[in-house]
Amino acid sequence: METIVNICENQEITIQPVTSTEITKRISIFKKKAGDVEGLTAEHLIYGGTELTEFLVTLINNIFYTKHVPEVIKKGLLTPVHKKDKDPTIPSNYRGITVISIICKILELCIRARIEGTLNKHQNKLQKGFTKGASSINIALLISEAINEAKDKNECLILITLDAEKAFDVVDHIHLFWKLYHQGINGATWLLIKELYNKTTTQVKSQGYISETFVNEQGVKQGGILSLPICTRPIIRISLILLNPQTGIKIGTNYVGCPTCADDIMLCAGSSHPC
Repeated sequence: METIVNICENQEITIQPVTSTEITKRISIFKKKAGDVEGLTAEHLIYGGTELTEFLVTLINNIFYTKHVPEVIKKGLLTPVHKKDKDPTIPSNYRGITVISIICKILELCIRARIEGTLNKHQNKLQKGFTKGASSINIALLISEAINEAKDKNECLILITLDAEKAFDVVDHIHLFWKLYHQGINGATWLLIKELYNKTTTQVKSQGYISETFVNEQGVKQGGILSLPICTRPIIRISLILLNPQTGIKIGTNYVGCPTCADDIMLCAGSSHPC
């Protein structure tokens, strides 16, 4: 990791500055809802006027230049939500919902806009969940058509599913940043994403009480705009390895052996295709 840091620090790759037009566009997508960990809401930004927009332009461009993210916007407030019909005395039967700084969300939106092109180069063509222009329904269609294809050919269809959900919670940061670097995210952008994860903190809110702050040392940031795009890198890597026309079913001449929906990976093989 230290080697990658040194390489990125010596690369003359800067981050394209934001403009007031871009910040206004980012703000416009927020829905009016409860406040963040500091009490800021979407309304504060929507109705903040030109002065607030220009302040955010200056703040984010300074962050881009220095690669330093203030710790105050890296805080999260986690609320455990009980899963329906599950035993409430078992901790794993709760889903954590984390609210992060709305300013951090704008920052991450701006970063995502600058790395989407690079990340999409490594996208599995059969990845449909959380993919621009595609729906998870497309995966259901592929599976249904694979079943129909097997029935038409009077063949067996073998379907194996892998749920990589826990990867989001326990992914090692060093491994995550290593993967990002080797998939083309480097220079100032890589350093900034790494900084976003440096000393991020969370407090837990439950039954009217708020816990002491603790540092997050593994997993992606819950509620973060960048969390899904960067955490699916290892998942995409797995699916690309499995994306082998020799080990999966085809519909006609179209290979559909490894459809993926976010963290759900499926392997489809017919009796004539070894797994």
